[in-house]
Amino acid sequence: MAVESHVAKATSPDPATRTPKRLATLVLAVGACVIGISELAAIGVLGLVSDDLGASVGAAGSIVTAYALGVCLGGPLLAVVTTRRDRRSTLVLALALFAACNGMIAIAPTLATIMVVRLVAGSVHGLFIGLATSHAADMAGERRGSAIALVFGGIAVATVLGAPVGRVLGEAFGWRTTFWVVAATASAALLATLRWVPTIDSEAGPAGSLLRRALRFSVLAFLTLIVLVMGGVFTMYTYVTTLLEDRTGVTGPAVSGILLAFGTACAVGTFVGGRLADRSAAFTMVAASAVVTLALGSLALSGSAPVSTTVSLVVCGLAAFVFVPAFQLRLMSLAGPATDLAATLGASAANAGIAIGAAVGAAAMTRGIDALLVVACCLSAAGFAGTFAGNRTPS
Repeated sequence: MAVESHVAKATSPDPATRTPKRLATLVLAVGACVIGISELAAIGVLGLVSDDLGASVGAAGSIVTAYALGVCLGGPLLAVVTTRRDRRSTLVLALALFAACNGMIAIAPTLATIMVVRLVAGSVHGLFIGLATSHAADMAGERRGSAIALVFGGIAVATVLGAPVGRVLGEAFGWRTTFWVVAATASAALLATLRWVPTIDSEAGPAGSLLRRALRFSVLAFLTLIVLVMGGVFTMYTYVTTLLEDRTGVTGPAVSGILLAFGTACAVGTFVGGRLADRSAAFTMVAASAVVTLALGSLALSGSAPVSTTVSLVVCGLAAFVFVPAFQLRLMSLAGPATDLAATLGASAANAGIAIGAAVGAAAMTRGIDALLVVACCLSAAGFAGTFAGNRTPS
């Protein structure tokens, strides 16, 4: 399919434009990491929240669901509303609102209050990640894929750190401290953004025109690719502890070590994917989705061998996150001037894939681990088939 480039230029009056673009992109990546940690830190303190507020763990889990809904639905809506605003000022506003939301959670008296605020925070998350990837790409010139990967690298690092950090802080100082720390670090990211991230002139048109552009059939069809690939991975990964314990007999610290290896592979894959995307986003997507499918298939065939299972998990995580920056770069090119909204939709689609994978995995688990792995492999295979068919033209 044909792709179009959307180029934005830095304005000279802003003193921040003299800052090395790599540093500015790193600041955006730190902001993404802070936001990602907030999403996952809640998982680490769910039990503490439920005990403190007198709710069941299942009810407390609604704060995770509310956040995910905000990312998937609220993020694109905020992107539409802020279309005509300067992108840098919107990034600053998003961080300010995110810090305020986490401060409100830290003093919230009820679970219902936390749910509402987490819904807003999730919406800001979706907006920030979309705009940050667009901003980083526009600053990067020919290395757009690497810039996008650096921002998503912040999310990948948060995937490794989020729940453990939340748990450690919550157990040591109380769960409310976890959210105070997030609020403080988001404020620091805000100040760094004001200091080091330059203003970019983006050629945005009327909101209605951009919305039509971003919601074209070709763009929406493209979004299904990451839903399928991430859906396949997280159909398996949501229940990976059960997979390891029941199928391979791995328990205790060994499980934590394997999960850390998976998270590290995801982070490495993000950066590798950015570099490969700069060469050919289309080929990177096809190759990565093929490797994900093969890795999930090998899990289904590996039996109870811990070593081969671990290798398959690490390869799966690595390839899945190689796919992400290449997908985002390709999506933004496809959307043309609607790049900000498209980038936000990409982040939303990835989260939707994770949520769908968890739900599909729950249904598959009623038939056992083998059924779970077969379903996961089928989803990723569908993603590979769609990617292969839709990305035959080099980017």
